[in-house]
Amino acid sequence: MILCYFLKLLSECALYFAAANCLIAIAMVEIDSFVPAILCAAVGALAYWMEEKYSKYRYLVLPLLAGVFLFAKGIGTAMVLFLPVLYVVLSVKDKRYFVDAEKQANLFRFGLAGAFVLYFMFALVIGVRWVVPFILLFLFVNMFLMRLLRQNPAYLNDKRFLLTNAAHLGIALAVTALLTTDTVIQFIKNILTQLYHSLFAPLLEGLTTVLFLAGRLLYVFFFEILQPEIQHKKHRSPNLTQDNWLNEEIIAPLEEQLGMDSLVVTVVQVLLLLIGIVLVVLYVKKLRRGKNSSEIGTIQEKRRAVTERRPEEEKFQLDLVAPKDPRAAVRYYYRKFLQLCRKLEYQFPLSFTSEQIQNSVSKELGAESAKKIRETYIRARYSNEKIKAEEVSAMKEEVNKLREEFAPTKTEK
Repeated sequence: MILCYFLKLLSECALYFAAANCLIAIAMVEIDSFVPAILCAAVGALAYWMEEKYSKYRYLVLPLLAGVFLFAKGIGTAMVLFLPVLYVVLSVKDKRYFVDAEKQANLFRFGLAGAFVLYFMFALVIGVRWVVPFILLFLFVNMFLMRLLRQNPAYLNDKRFLLTNAAHLGIALAVTALLTTDTVIQFIKNILTQLYHSLFAPLLEGLTTVLFLAGRLLYVFFFEILQPEIQHKKHRSPNLTQDNWLNEEIIAPLEEQLGMDSLVVTVVQVLLLLIGIVLVVLYVKKLRRGKNSSEIGTIQEKRRAVTERRPEEEKFQLDLVAPKDPRAAVRYYYRKFLQLCRKLEYQFPLSFTSEQIQNSVSKELGAESAKKIRETYIRARYSNEKIKAEEVSAMKEEVNKLREEFAPTKTEK
């Protein structure tokens, strides 16, 4: 799982630098190297490895993070580089090593959408090269990570499997690096420019001509045929090139006053840094402490409903992500419910039915929740009725609610 944790940190750093480059593009600067993201992830993974054998010495690797600041181009970029360094330090300090497949999938989904929104809002207009490479790094690393998380834990120790997937990731990153070089970008730009002049420009010119003729016909019909006595007013467009008081009196003086040495700029920088620190601290506090339980060994459940899965569920071998099939998803969340009961030290003989399990846990976990979970499970497993997505969502909410309320927290050894 050390590899998974490294990829988790690398994907988060890549997403952060993609968003940060969009924002600092306003000042015409950027983080133009993958090294800070890789270094942060590598130091975090090394601390994870130290945690297993030499826990109290894990802080010795943190000074390596100082290398990140070698890529700073000034105080502003140093502040941008400080936040991922702080994130790694806090994660190591609080032992936030857990890699959650469901949360990682959500980060992938919303992070990619958010990065592209920021790109089109800022970087596409201003023109920053290193936004797209970080987005692609985030994309490919997450694909590799999600592929690992959906495999049986035994595969994580298979060198051939890891080398094959690492080769796929390396090829994807090499293609990314190739496609973002100046030569390739200029070549693609020339092709698009030629395509515009040879195809789109004539089409747009023709469309403009058609719209002009249509507008002229409407003008002739309404004003020269129906009411020829109307005197038309001629509107003169404003001359923006002369007497541009807005630029001379407001914008230009504002640009002159808000230089890099301005007190206002310094205050804004400090304020943004403080906001960033608060967000990093809150994000780390929300992360789960400890390491993945699958590292120690798979849980040996006694009940068939927990240990055996239907064929459509077998591809989710690590059993961390709910299957897409509604019936399989209901069985997945029922397994999570039984695993919670086991953590609460309930002992269910093999002869116990789901109704007996419901009666056993109703007093502590709540009769209503246990009843809803069992009814949905019974319908999904034994009936031919169609299971709706809303029912799966409702069962997921019930199980998650019970886990949040009753799941025992891990204590440090």
